[in-house]
Amino acid sequence: MTPDFTRQQQLCWFRGLPKAGYFIMGVEYEGKPIGAVGLKNFLRSSAEYFGYIGEREYWGKGLGREIIDFAVANSRERGLQKIRIKVRSDNARAIHLYHRSGFVMVGSEAGVLQMCKELSEQSRDSYPSAFDPYV
Repeated sequence: MTPDFTRQQQLCWFRGLPKAGYFIMGVEYEGKPIGAVGLKNFLRSSAEYFGYIGEREYWGKGLGREIIDFAVANSRERGLQKIRIKVRSDNARAIHLYHRSGFVMVGSEAGVLQMCKELSEQSRDSYPSAFDPYV
């Protein structure tokens, strides 16, 4: 749901984040920065996932699934029980990816779907290997 932005606008946004309440990492692939992944809006046992791959040449390569797996593993390490996502209802690619990653729709409002994934102890996702998170 993020509008287009320049690299400078992105840097200003990162610098303006509060010191607490956000877990955010950049994503690089083969040494090139291509996106970001993180958690925000922490509640007692859950947090909201956000992630994107801004470089279109890397879309469709499975990296979206890998950054979700990374966020799920990080959430489990933090002792969270579920992850929430907000996604525009017209973003079919993302919705399909989230469904394949175990998220279910729990609500919608004004063209935005709310989805959730329960984090059970039985199924453990491993950290992705094709990309490297960086701070």
